[in-house]
Amino acid sequence: MMLRNYTFNRPISPHLSVYLPQMSSMFSIWHRLSGILLIIGFSIFLLILNLIIQSDSKILLFFISLPAWSLNFFNLTYSFIFMYHALNGLRHVTWDLFLFLEIKELNLSAIALVLLLFFTLIKIIITL
Repeated sequence: MMLRNYTFNRPISPHLSVYLPQMSSMFSIWHRLSGILLIIGFSIFLLILNLIIQSDSKILLFFISLPAWSLNFFNLTYSFIFMYHALNGLRHVTWDLFLFLEIKELNLSAIALVLLLFFTLIKIIITL
């Protein structure tokens, strides 16, 4: 079967090039990626905290001496990822409760998610 597809120069998965990405599928993919990024960020935070606790004060002084913009950037980025993951998780919970399953409602909830995320991001920037 594989040899036949190769000789006729046919793609193995033609469905990937035929369909356009849908908004709900893109939000689902980004939800998974944001979950992975949250786990990685939290793990790095715990490793750094463990290093600070177990070592002398040089590592603590290094993190204290970092410029404020770098800490603000990390705070803003991590908050943005967390808010996206939390708000999109609420969308998934509503789908599990059989709410907002029509296409129009799905698109409206996606727009509402983006707007809430934008306003939350503005609020976080103002408070920094």
